[in-house]
Amino acid sequence: MLAVSHGVWRYDIARREWRFPPVNPPFSGNVMHVSLETTPQGVVAWGEASGKGALFRFNAATSSFDALPMNGPDIARPWCDGSGMAYDKTRDALWLAPGNTLYRYDLATGNLEEINTTPPAILGGKYALWREQVYLPEADLLLLMRRFGPEGAKVNVAYDPTANKWYSIALPFDDDKEHSFSWSSALMVDAASGLVLLHNPISFWALKLDRQSAALVELP
Repeated sequence: MLAVSHGVWRYDIARREWRFPPVNPPFSGNVMHVSLETTPQGVVAWGEASGKGALFRFNAATSSFDALPMNGPDIARPWCDGSGMAYDKTRDALWLAPGNTLYRYDLATGNLEEINTTPPAILGGKYALWREQVYLPEADLLLLMRRFGPEGAKVNVAYDPTANKWYSIALPFDDDKEHSFSWSSALMVDAASGLVLLHNPISFWALKLDRQSAALVELP
C-alpha cells in the first residue's frame, strides 16, 4: 500500500510494517496535490512535474516511479477533494477530472483525450468528479459519492462512459438513521466480489449494484 505525506510511504500489508525511508518521488506536491489509483500494472500517481499535471507508475521492483507518456492536451495537477481519478477496467483507462473538465487516459497508448461532456448542475458546477468515485465494469458506470439532490434528497451521481450521459441514482440505506458523508469518507470497489465499499468516520457499508433494477434518471 502507498500513501503520500511528505514523500511516498510504503506499507507491507503481509508483514504489517512500514518501510523506511519514504520514497522521494519525481513529482511535486503533498497529500493536497497528489492522487493515487490502483491499476493491474501498479499504482499510478497523478502529480505535478514541469509546472503541469503528470502521471507516473510505481515500480515495485525498484521502489521508484516511472513517468508515463501523455499524448494530448495539458492538464492541471490534482487539487485535494476537487480532483477525481478512477481506473476503468473495461477500457484499461484512467478517468481524470481536474475541475469540471473530464479526461480519459489510455494506459496502453498514453493518449489523453478531453471528453465533450458537461457535468450536471447537481455536482455544483465546479467538478466533474470528486476525490472519491469508483468504476463498476458490470454496470459500465462511474459511481460518485452521495450528495444532496433536488429538495434535499440524497442521491448518487453516475456517469455512463459509453452513452456519455450523467444519471442520478437513488441508493437507499438499510435503516432509517441519518448518514452523513463528506470529503472525509472513502469509496472503493473490491474487484473479487464486485462490492462497492463505503466508509464514513463511524461506519462501513457495502453495495452490490444491479444496473437493470437500479433507478437511474438521466440528468440534464
